[in-house]
Amino acid sequence: MEHTKGEWTIETPCGFPYSGLYVVPVVRKDFPYYIAQIRQLREREESEANARLIASSPALLAACKQDAELANVAIVMTPTGKERNRLTEINILRLQAIASAE
Repeated sequence: MEHTKGEWTIETPCGFPYSGLYVVPVVRKDFPYYIAQIRQLREREESEANARLIASSPALLAACKQDAELANVAIVMTPTGKERNRLTEINILRLQAIASAE
């Protein structure tokens, strides 16, 4: 199964900040449809930071996929040695992150 497509945004239902923050798809804001509910943690700022991270997930995944394609080209074009090994290690981590998100 795939994740909900499109951009995600953060909403506070009914204007009540104590009910938590909701990550919702931009194209479908009909509450109670939401991706995630973020309850108040120790600090409101921490809850907001968590909501921003979750809401940015589709864009981060897309960027990682594009970067992985470019990294493959860079690896092929880099002579063997430490630089190529490091590029390969970084790309393996990136591909593992993509796989865990999908």
